[in-house]
Amino acid sequence: MTVYASIAATDLLRLWSRLVGLSRAATRRLLLKLFVLSTCPYCLHVLREIDVDSIPGLEVVQVPSNHAERTQVKEASGQTFVPTLVDGDTIIADDDDAIIRYLKQKEGAAAA
Repeated sequence: MTVYASIAATDLLRLWSRLVGLSRAATRRLLLKLFVLSTCPYCLHVLREIDVDSIPGLEVVQVPSNHAERTQVKEASGQTFVPTLVDGDTIIADDDDAIIRYLKQKEGAAAA
């Protein structure tokens, strides 16, 4: 019998970071999170404009529609609006065009 475990990319990154001895701050810089809501037109604009798979380390996180329940985005960025991109100490909140520009630069850098 084969058992497959489902492990989130962030959990794998944290485990890998511990194994190679990266600090928590260094690990945070490796995490790239895009918080979105499936019914948000600005979030959908971002997702249509970028190639999620071509950006290493990008995790797309679906948030609840109720602002009070958006604890993940609140903890990461200090606010609850979407789309929100968190890349280490860089936070772009509630600005789809700025997020697209930022991620397009990441796409270009990953392709080079």
